[in-house]
Amino acid sequence: MDSVIIKEEHDVLQPKEEIIEPEFEQLCVKSENVNDEDIDKPEENIHHNNEQYLITHPDALKELCGFSDIQMFEALLIYIQDDMPLVKGASKYEQLVGVLAKLHTDEDTAILSPYLFPTVYITIVELLYDKLSTLCKNSTYSSPLPSVFMPEFDSTQRVIILGFLLISIRSTFEEFPENLHTVKYLIAYSPFGEVTFVSNAYVGSDSNFSLILSCGLLQKVKADDWILFNENSFTYISQVKQVSIKNKNKSQLNSAPIAEHMFKVVSRLNEHFKVLQSFIPDFMLQHQNGVCFLDKLVFVCCMLLNMLPRVVYS
Repeated sequence: MDSVIIKEEHDVLQPKEEIIEPEFEQLCVKSENVNDEDIDKPEENIHHNNEQYLITHPDALKELCGFSDIQMFEALLIYIQDDMPLVKGASKYEQLVGVLAKLHTDEDTAILSPYLFPTVYITIVELLYDKLSTLCKNSTYSSPLPSVFMPEFDSTQRVIILGFLLISIRSTFEEFPENLHTVKYLIAYSPFGEVTFVSNAYVGSDSNFSLILSCGLLQKVKADDWILFNENSFTYISQVKQVSIKNKNKSQLNSAPIAEHMFKVVSRLNEHFKVLQSFIPDFMLQHQNGVCFLDKLVFVCCMLLNMLPRVVYS
């Protein structure tokens, strides 16, 4: 154990050991053997969650990132690591954990220092957006319907569940437009909770149905597909071929089991990614190449959601 130099506190009852150097303060040197077993070790200090610790504590990694399986994290790291920047003070492993922890828990410094976090956060979210976009651009699904839909639909029909994500915006400007306090996203899900479409941010107080007509979803699905959505606390159903600007045909669906299943599907995104529940700074709405950073952030959260287990009706 290395010697510890401390300022002298002389006890008149004890002899003192002196080191006398001219022009320097009088010091005493104290050496003692310390048993490592006597040292109190912190139980769980989140700032000790470096790469070495997390590799040997997979449960801590899963809790930080929100993954149910460690292999999901490992696969994601392998997929993007060649394009990740080298950052002094944080390995690529730690960069990815820090960003995923922010998305899942909304904590900035779960693993990265406050100095490193802002740059790493923006860089990795941008990278995830680019890489995940190539894997899943408004994908479709072909699985049969869950049994909960059978009373209302044929097993071969395709049903698309629509969710509407509201995000609060925090502004530092006094002349902040009143209609910019929140933005809205339309997100389409398969009946098993897989995200198949993500709109860009919409500003204003348009109804959910107006957003369905204008977001571009109807041009990407089949005419015989059915869409389910909530508006004003009611569940509505429409067939794509019957919906247009001139023909806003929708019918109310009275099925408590389906409504319950829809709620489970659309609520997962907010529940799993706490960052979407926080106030988002207004600079994230600035567009670059037609897409703002918030659009990319929401898309990344949706694609990461697809890595989680499917929603099962019970």
